[in-house]
Amino acid sequence: MQITKDAMLFKRGASLFFILLFSAFLSAILSLSFAGAISASISSVNSTLTTASVSSATNLYGYELNFSYTGSVSISGSSYGFLGSGTSYGSTTRGGYLYVYESRVDSTQTGITGSGSLFNVTFTGDLSICGLLAVYADGSEEHVSYCGGSSGGGSSGSGSGGGGGGSSAVGTTTATAAEARSSVSVAPGTLSVRAILNRDTPAKILLVNNGTKRAVLRLSSERLSGVLSFPESVILAAGESKEIEISILTTERGILTGIMAFSVGGEIFAELPITINVRSENFLFDTILTLADRYRVINPGQKLTVQINLQEAGVQSDKVDVVASYIIKDFSGQSYLEESETFFVLHQKEYVKEFATQNLPVGEYVLGLELIYPGAFATSSVQFEVAPSQPVSFVFLVSFIFVILLVFVVVWFWATRRRNLLHPSNAVRKPRRIR
Repeated sequence: MQITKDAMLFKRGASLFFILLFSAFLSAILSLSFAGAISASISSVNSTLTTASVSSATNLYGYELNFSYTGSVSISGSSYGFLGSGTSYGSTTRGGYLYVYESRVDSTQTGITGSGSLFNVTFTGDLSICGLLAVYADGSEEHVSYCGGSSGGGSSGSGSGGGGGGSSAVGTTTATAAEARSSVSVAPGTLSVRAILNRDTPAKILLVNNGTKRAVLRLSSERLSGVLSFPESVILAAGESKEIEISILTTERGILTGIMAFSVGGEIFAELPITINVRSENFLFDTILTLADRYRVINPGQKLTVQINLQEAGVQSDKVDVVASYIIKDFSGQSYLEESETFFVLHQKEYVKEFATQNLPVGEYVLGLELIYPGAFATSSVQFEVAPSQPVSFVFLVSFIFVILLVFVVVWFWATRRRNLLHPSNAVRKPRRIR
């Protein structure tokens, strides 16, 4: 009786296990059947105009589409719209291929989900879609390659993969962070901007890919995330350069410092130090700080000497009492020196000031001046570096000792010679020959 009961329990357990296993398998099949994968296509409007579209996008933040073409091609900038307004977009042609990119500029870092038209392409000859690189808001990427996909017939044949996916003919191999470090350059090397309080100020940087692989870059900022607006993803084809526009808007006065970081695959390969000199709209004086070349890079503890020029920028009939506040800070925002003085200015003022640097570790710094006067303020800054003291080289030391010994021998020889000339009796006389 006990054996029969155990057998029944075993049968019930086995039946339940297979039911659950079949349910899980069925759910997986259904999820694969109904799951959408991002894809792109082109459809002809007429013989010279086609529309590029995307379907099944989920949290899409940026993309690059590439096409092969014969004849000529052009993109209508006003036709962009799927990723919303205020995006960063552009196109380039190289070696018979058209590259079109667009990225959101969104501080909340949210993407777009759905399907829709991307842009219009005007062309002559033949146009075929070759590949899609999708960049999502979470930083992940998806590569889809196409075979054919002419301007009249949409697209066919798709797949996704890693950085090496896609057609090798269009250069879809993606550079690693180590490769980007040696092939991708950022200009300028440092960025210093004068901005008006509570007003948008534009600035531009140039990204150049000198490598043989496409570079997919992620842009971020440290300490300036609420001040800077810029595209957070940029795609550079091999040999391509792009000018990226940055928008600066701050409600904070003074000298702001921070860093813009450029990364590939989550690894930072380049950094751009940024200084923002914030001034009021109705500033009265232009301030200029000038460092001589010998003070651009100083040794630890060496005094820093700066030339300061204040020049009237508005109408001034009487002298103005001003407060000059000086600051030395690094690009992480840490301040190492803060001091101020009060004086008056009539039309202009020029003076030299020294600053102690004994508490500055090795690194890059900004020396800033904020000039405050009734109803307005102005700022200016200059960058310098504290570098390690160079040890005396062995060659220099040997050369120095040799020169000292040489000088000693010459002086000794000259002194001996002079003494013999002044006192001939000290000279050794030759014995006379006896005949």
